[in-house]
Amino acid sequence: MELTWWAEHTIEAKGFTFTSVPCQHWSRRGVFDTNKSLWTSWVVSAPRHRVFFSGDTGYCPVFEEIGRRFGPFDLALIPIGAYCPRWFMQPAHIDVGEAVQVHLDIGAKRSIGMHWGTFILTDEPIMEPPERLLYDSITHSMAR
Repeated sequence: MELTWWAEHTIEAKGFTFTSVPCQHWSRRGVFDTNKSLWTSWVVSAPRHRVFFSGDTGYCPVFEEIGRRFGPFDLALIPIGAYCPRWFMQPAHIDVGEAVQVHLDIGAKRSIGMHWGTFILTDEPIMEPPERLLYDSITHSMAR
């Protein structure tokens, strides 16, 4: 099933609706078609729950709109990783602070950080995302 941004497909028998929503990443399927196809995130709605799956994305203001249109979410799956150096990776990959901002923008009750620790792709240490997230959350709670 191919969908454009903001389009949805419902599986009636199961009560699930899948909505393709914008995100930010480059795409390519062949040699001469860079950025000719959409990169998408997903909203999965069920009768009693709503999940946001960001896929692989950089931070962009559309997350606020996704939160307004579909939030709050019971669960969000947000990528954290492959983000250094920022001057190069920022358009395509989220760092820890941006992942927290996505969580807030979409109104997630709970979030799971993904896309880290798979393989060494960029300059940050492979275990930095969860360590930094833990450190930042401890530091933030102590500051209150």
